[in-house]
Amino acid sequence: MIKGVGVDIVKIDRVTLNIANKVLSIYELELFNTYNEARKKEFLAGRFAIKEALFKAGIKDSFNKLSIKYNDDNSIYLDNYNNVKVSISHEIDYAIG
Repeated sequence: MIKGVGVDIVKIDRVTLNIANKVLSIYELELFNTYNEARKKEFLAGRFAIKEALFKAGIKDSFNKLSIKYNDDNSIYLDNYNNVKVSISHEIDYAIG
């Protein structure tokens, strides 16, 4: 049974890197800090879109307490929320979650 659905889209160039600590978990910040500036903006925009979508779907945790991690096949999942499905996509100027 689906309890909540959320979606969000972010224009990547509107993201400022100074919000990273508010949006990203410790795990995500470690990845973020390995990227160049363009990839950092794309990564941050995507994570923001997912977390905003989760908020819209009813998950009201602080964004930096939510952690998007990778499975062995490089698909993503929301850590500590086994029944929640997440997806992300990037296309030139936009990220959606």
